[in-house]
Amino acid sequence: MNIVITGASTGIGYQVALLFASTFHNRIICLSRNVENMKKLHEEVYRKNPAARLMILETDLEHFDEEKIKNVIDDYQLEQIDIVINNAG
Repeated sequence: MNIVITGASTGIGYQVALLFASTFHNRIICLSRNVENMKKLHEEVYRKNPAARLMILETDLEHFDEEKIKNVIDDYQLEQIDIVINNAG
């Protein structure tokens, strides 16, 4: 599945990202303003599952950069997004 999680740097978003990354077939895009915590998430995910497919993207949804998101979708070759977890805020 292709999954987008906002607010993924702490709390529920962080834990949900870890959960979805525990299986090899999910592709996860994590969005947050807190790039340092996102780096920790990235490290923890790949330590637990080296085959995980997780991308972190520093972004502030208040100043949403649509072009940046489109580039990620193109880079990740996503035909669709199956799940959106809007956890930011």
